[in-house]
Amino acid sequence: MRVLRLKTLGDLYRNQLAEQYRNPSQQEIEDYYKANQDKFEGAKLTRIFIPTNNPDPQATAAQKQDYQKKVQQVVDDIQARAAKGEEMIKLQKDAYTSLAIAATPPTTELGLARHGAFPPKIDQEIVSHKAGEVFRSDDGTGHMIYRVESRQTSPLESVKAEIVQQIFARRWKRRPRS
Repeated sequence: MRVLRLKTLGDLYRNQLAEQYRNPSQQEIEDYYKANQDKFEGAKLTRIFIPTNNPDPQATAAQKQDYQKKVQQVVDDIQARAAKGEEMIKLQKDAYTSLAIAATPPTTELGLARHGAFPPKIDQEIVSHKAGEVFRSDDGTGHMIYRVESRQTSPLESVKAEIVQQIFARRWKRRPRS
């Protein structure tokens, strides 16, 4: 009975402490936001996706081989044109037309991507490029040409819940343990 009472008191104390840590002041939130501004910076991205292999299931071996030869040339051309500032959606359509891909191209708009939204290699590329710059990432499924359209920092109000969660986690780790 005594053990149960001590356990209940301990649980009440932890819950009270958690509630106290869960509600940081507005000043703490603003200070955290200012100190960690880079965490809240994002990049508006567009992407062109060009399949590595011929997506036509009826393609003959010769057609697949021709596709393999042509795809690299088309990707290099499209990347150079993207770097000059041509519209990404137009370039995507041109690539699909040049390679005789009948499928509808995927959308080029990726929206705002914050640090950590992509795999580490691509994330590092996004962080290291300025607005207007183009970079390429190839994987087994296709060639991807990205353009950083703009950079912007998320406003405090849109990331406030995330900041509160980060402050809570930091406080909870530092709490006194009995």
